[in-house]
Amino acid sequence: MGKFIPHPYQRECINAVIERPGVALWLEMGLGKTVVTLTAISTLIQLGEGDKVLIVAPKKVAEATWQDEAKKWEHLQDLRTSTVLGTAKQRERALCKKADIYITNRDSLVWLAQHYGRRWPFDMVVLDEASSFKHHSTQRFKALRRMRPHIKRVVELTGTPAPKDYLDLWAQVYLLDEGQRLGQRFTQYRDNYFQPDKRNGMQVYSWKPRKGAEDAIQTRIADIAISIQAADHLHLPEKIIEDIPVVFPAPDWKVYQEMQTAKLLEVDSETITAMQAATLTGKLLQLCNGAMYDAEKQVHPLNRCKLDAFGELIDALDGQKALVFYGFDFDKDFLQAELKTREKGLRFAVLKGREEADAWNRGELDVLLAQPASCAYGLNLLLDSTLGSTAMQAWGWRIPFLCSAVLVIIGLYVRLRMTETPIFRKAVEQDRVVKHPLRSLLPYWKGVLLGTFAMGITYSLFYVLGTWSLSYAVKVMKPPFSQNEYLAMQMVSVVFFAIFIFVTCIYSDKLGRKTVLISTTLATLVFSLFAMQSLQHNVLTVMLFLCVGFALMGGLFGPCGAYLPELFPTHVRYSGAGLSYNLAAILGGAFAPAISTALVKSTGAVESVGWYLAVMSLLALIALFLIKESKDEDYEK
Repeated sequence: MGKFIPHPYQRECINAVIERPGVALWLEMGLGKTVVTLTAISTLIQLGEGDKVLIVAPKKVAEATWQDEAKKWEHLQDLRTSTVLGTAKQRERALCKKADIYITNRDSLVWLAQHYGRRWPFDMVVLDEASSFKHHSTQRFKALRRMRPHIKRVVELTGTPAPKDYLDLWAQVYLLDEGQRLGQRFTQYRDNYFQPDKRNGMQVYSWKPRKGAEDAIQTRIADIAISIQAADHLHLPEKIIEDIPVVFPAPDWKVYQEMQTAKLLEVDSETITAMQAATLTGKLLQLCNGAMYDAEKQVHPLNRCKLDAFGELIDALDGQKALVFYGFDFDKDFLQAELKTREKGLRFAVLKGREEADAWNRGELDVLLAQPASCAYGLNLLLDSTLGSTAMQAWGWRIPFLCSAVLVIIGLYVRLRMTETPIFRKAVEQDRVVKHPLRSLLPYWKGVLLGTFAMGITYSLFYVLGTWSLSYAVKVMKPPFSQNEYLAMQMVSVVFFAIFIFVTCIYSDKLGRKTVLISTTLATLVFSLFAMQSLQHNVLTVMLFLCVGFALMGGLFGPCGAYLPELFPTHVRYSGAGLSYNLAAILGGAFAPAISTALVKSTGAVESVGWYLAVMSLLALIALFLIKESKDEDYEK
């Protein structure tokens, strides 16, 4: 039992709880929120200003944390606590118990409000991890809002009141002052301090603070919120250890003792033995983590105690980063399954190599799961199973280019075995091959321009799909895809590019180049206007976006080998087609990623990239309407 000597910042917080009817203590983890609050409650009871106190906390915290903290300190020994958990009858018995503090979990709050109604007996309510009340539409917020007029004093504790944006503050502040500072309604607060950010027409996807709004909000709530960071107020060693007690179920505790003494255990009709001390320690650690391996390395789940505590800790962090170490493979599987049940936008990964380490160091992950042995030299010094980023930038990028030498050899073989067209051979015989083709091309500048603009959308679409969308999905999309995930989807969808090259080549010979290209460009225009909305973190919609996009690109690319040369007479045909083709690459492709990035940044809407593609499609359509159909032309004349 220790003697509590508060730090100056802790004394400030204690006085604030005592003096103010509503106060938020925004203290980082490890700064003593629990002992500060209990000390203030004890003082209020001694002053006759506290009768019944209700503490609402995450379930695992409600089970033991507050009770254990009260037992640790000499000045808190007179506090009587009652844990209001379990079935309805168990909760009712706990409420009938004579106590100063009643501790329950968040899920029981709605039941409590219904149970007491206007007879609400708690004159003080403490919300541990108050950020779990940030959504004004939840039942727990609505229940407490109804009871708020019957409560004299509210204390909110959290280290992360608004890790994502200030919109999360309204509900929490309302429970402190009943709307005096930030308004009676959430929409009133939002309209006063925020403006639409990303939107699609009338539908708003996200909001951003108005100029000066964050400072204005801070000023409005400065008298009821105390924000303290460890680096500013606490002079302690760098590492802060906070033990989170986990209550072991009685049957499992019995199993633990049996294993410890008898060195064997029967689980699901499988006998698990431990013959040596080291092996026994490993088995007991497995048991504490909620599962065990048998002789065949099959996993036998036992309980979810640690997983439940882990889930509540992740909720309490509310967007702050967490590096989580696990000991056994089944821990990794269980932790991943648990994280998948949390908030949809939570970004997590298992540390396997450089890619995950770099993503963590760039701040792109909320939770990183790691086996301690894989981090022996620190996350920034991990050796990748493949190339590191330095080697990749120095020379590794050359590997794909060197491998393409095989394609160069194949291309050279094909080119050497090809014969020139009869028309070109005839031009050679008649000495009509020009020595300065670019100069001779000048009279045919119209064909160059039409070919350039007709072909431009092909390259715009190519670089938007192949380059910009990858960058957007990995760096901007919320939540993002990993680079490997998105590249895999691109590799699958590019198959449609190849297929539709063949399809449109065949039909351009049957129906005409112009008919096929105008139809495909019209389809690209429709795609541009509507498909960008599917760029969200959904594998199905993104795959549909990529497959359709690459199919259209193949449809545009296929006939170009015919219609570009057919725009020019024989003596400048190769030069005219080549110049048009490369100018289209510059006009349509060179600036496409930069233009797309700038549009999204300036408008906040990914649909703006679709507008850009639509403009390129319209330019291509104009050029195609001006081009004559060349399918049935006789080029020997």
